[in-house]
Amino acid sequence: MIDKRKDRIFKKMVELEKQGKFKPGEVGHITVLHDDYCHLLKGIGPCNCNPEIRVGKPNEALEMKNRCPLEEWEQSQVIRWKRANQIRFPELQLLHASMNGIRVSTGLRTKMKKQGLEPGFPDLMLDVARRGYHGLRIELKRLQGGTIGVDQKRVMAQLKAEGYFVEICRGHKAAIDLICWYLKIDGGKKRPRGYQQKQGW
Repeated sequence: MIDKRKDRIFKKMVELEKQGKFKPGEVGHITVLHDDYCHLLKGIGPCNCNPEIRVGKPNEALEMKNRCPLEEWEQSQVIRWKRANQIRFPELQLLHASMNGIRVSTGLRTKMKKQGLEPGFPDLMLDVARRGYHGLRIELKRLQGGTIGVDQKRVMAQLKAEGYFVEICRGHKAAIDLICWYLKIDGGKKRPRGYQQKQGW
């Protein structure tokens, strides 16, 4: 049973309704974003943070997904392509993913950090030396939206300085095209804008 006097999500919803952000009967979905310290996330009590609440109209979520798939869907398509072609092109067996983009509970995220998970590392990593680079790193974004964070910029700059080819790709097709170009497979001839030919390899 919700204690309306203490529940901050309920209070926030009432405030949004008073502000005219939505009307009863016109809500398709609600997304609630909590702070890491929130008791509700930790399972020890009701929400005690200042949650961000996003209200969507009916069918808006489905329309948005159809119009612009989420980053996790884009990445799953790259991995699906990799698994379908890694026998034909064995180098693809060395393509793997960072777990930074996976949404997990605060407790599990803490355990992962203790085991070595570091913020900022690109989504996809191909540990194959080609075209004068030690390996390929891809930061995958949706076709629309998605920004590059401070940690991501720092890590990408360090990787470039250490001799890795690093690129931001919007959508799975761009990522697959880049991988094909890098490995010189499957007709991959498109030259990325960030490419600089290395000498002496």
